[in-house]
Amino acid sequence: MFHRHGNGYWRLRKENLMALLAQEAVGNKTQRFKKLWRTYLLDERFLYDCFQMLKDAAPGVDGVVIKDYDVNLLANIKKLANNLSTWSYRPTNVKRVWIPKKGGKLRPLGIPTVEDKIVQMACKRVLEAIYEGSFNPISYGFRPKRSCHMALHQVSWDLNRENVSTVVDMDIEKCFDSIDHKMLLKVIEVRVDDKDLIRLLVRMLRTGSMDGSKYTPAGTIGTPQGSVLSPLLANIYLHYIIDVWFMKEFKAKQKKYGFCSIVRYADDFVACFEHPAIASLFVNQLKHRLSLSLLKVAKDKCRMVSMGKRVDAQRRNHRGNSFNFLGFTFYNTKTRSGAYTARLKTSKDNMSSKLKAMSTYIKKARSTLPIKEWWKVVVAKVKGHIQYFGVSGNFRQISAYVYWTKEIAFKYANRRSQKRSYNWEQFNRFVEFNPLPTPTIKYNLWENPCAKLNLAS
Repeated sequence: MFHRHGNGYWRLRKENLMALLAQEAVGNKTQRFKKLWRTYLLDERFLYDCFQMLKDAAPGVDGVVIKDYDVNLLANIKKLANNLSTWSYRPTNVKRVWIPKKGGKLRPLGIPTVEDKIVQMACKRVLEAIYEGSFNPISYGFRPKRSCHMALHQVSWDLNRENVSTVVDMDIEKCFDSIDHKMLLKVIEVRVDDKDLIRLLVRMLRTGSMDGSKYTPAGTIGTPQGSVLSPLLANIYLHYIIDVWFMKEFKAKQKKYGFCSIVRYADDFVACFEHPAIASLFVNQLKHRLSLSLLKVAKDKCRMVSMGKRVDAQRRNHRGNSFNFLGFTFYNTKTRSGAYTARLKTSKDNMSSKLKAMSTYIKKARSTLPIKEWWKVVVAKVKGHIQYFGVSGNFRQISAYVYWTKEIAFKYANRRSQKRSYNWEQFNRFVEFNPLPTPTIKYNLWENPCAKLNLAS
């Protein structure tokens, strides 16, 4: 299975070990898999491959970065495999850091050690191979060959092409922090019949955290944000709590209930309904179902909005209605011919926060870096913004972002307190030779989203 290459490391052959496991899981969706821990987690070649998939990031509590671990990689992998086989491996406490959220709040993030990341990646690949074929097409978050754009595309398609009158916009409050360990393991065991792998997952879930010198033990709920495994565990949990339930209780009853659909991206989702009464039924039943799973809907993120092309929705004077999803605002409008259409644009909060972040960066960078250096970062940030927000119907907003970015940059480049101050003419000349990315539509929302899914699969 291994062969050496130039730097003396071992590398897996091109055959994807996960492909056979995934194929078997899709072929029999009720099969429970055994000996996963012994087959994959104890395989040095598999662990080596998992290490190669890690991205360089901040170190955990041991201070070891990927480059350090890479120095004696084969010996480290061999030792890790041995520790796993003898059960002397125990996950290290994660390093707790805090990152800002909207509204001035902070979100905890746990940074595991390199060795723990390898084991997490191994578990992720095994579980993903088993569950990916079982996941419903309504789920888009943290899945291979799926994206935010695909989720937005499906919502846009449903609003404009289906008989929709009411939209339910929901978000689960502190979803990752509220997942019950016993219930999570129970739903994992629907497809996994391997006590050793379950035992390893229990150890991971019970890992504590270090915030500076303060130790916090793990409770019986919550999956640590920052783990490469956490998004998949949340998807498995919500697959059974929301997706399977919705398909059975609503989608399968469309002849009785009328059109209904749901698009979920991790713990954020949008549901569309033909009839307001069915939308209300969905909200009430889902709140009850979530409460049984120790989850609850965020109070400020549960709305029923009158939207869609159905006639009775338009009679309710819904032109000003809107909702936010994945950084965009969906809103009602009309085409030039007077026909109903739902469009989307960069949300006000998102636009404001992005420009504020840009201003903060330039203000800080201009005093320590020459303009050519910090301008490269500005260009990269603008490029990333256009890449995400450049969707059909949003040209005006991405153009505004580029315009205001240039205005902000000039504001700080023109400060006379600097050694090198630019007037408007000089700054324009600089931008002419170092241009910002041109606003461009990168993602077409007018195509059938099913076509894109077929291309991605």
